[in-house]
Amino acid sequence: MVEVVPVMGIDFSMANLTFDEAKCLHSINQDKPSVYRNILQSVSKAYKLISPTSLFYGFGANSVVKVTEVSDLFVGTGDLLNPIVMTDNLEHEYNECLKRVELNLPVKFHCLIKKAVEFAEKSAQHFLENEDPGDDAFHEGGGHALSYFVIYIIAAGIIDDLDDSIRELTKVINLPVSIVIV
Repeated sequence: MVEVVPVMGIDFSMANLTFDEAKCLHSINQDKPSVYRNILQSVSKAYKLISPTSLFYGFGANSVVKVTEVSDLFVGTGDLLNPIVMTDNLEHEYNECLKRVELNLPVKFHCLIKKAVEFAEKSAQHFLENEDPGDDAFHEGGGHALSYFVIYIIAAGIIDDLDDSIRELTKVINLPVSIVIV
């Protein structure tokens, strides 16, 4: 049995500012198109029937305006211990996060990729330790599920830690994780 878990990693850095009148790609104005909202809507629609919950992280911003230093990885929900959101509520959580964060620099992906590797390693280890093919409950769907993580890194295109990110990506091999960079 496999459980698919979408993980959203959103770039809240200054790389999202455009040179067109200092506009930002992030927008909470519902009347104005936003690439980020469109992607979150698509992911929500694609996963809501197969995965009721998602994990939501941000990077490249002060996670609390004028209070914290720039964070290479923070929980997008605002709850330091709980990145879980309802999949059909991703856009709302994103909009709430926009109200809390302050765009900053640098843009570093490696912490998000490292977190994905940790999740995948723990999932694989738990699955293998608890797998008992001789157990009738296992064959009847009562066994432990393997969580497969699909990490979406949604960013403006700048990567300030390319070497570290590549190093983390090499750890993904043979783990239940896919990484999509948009």
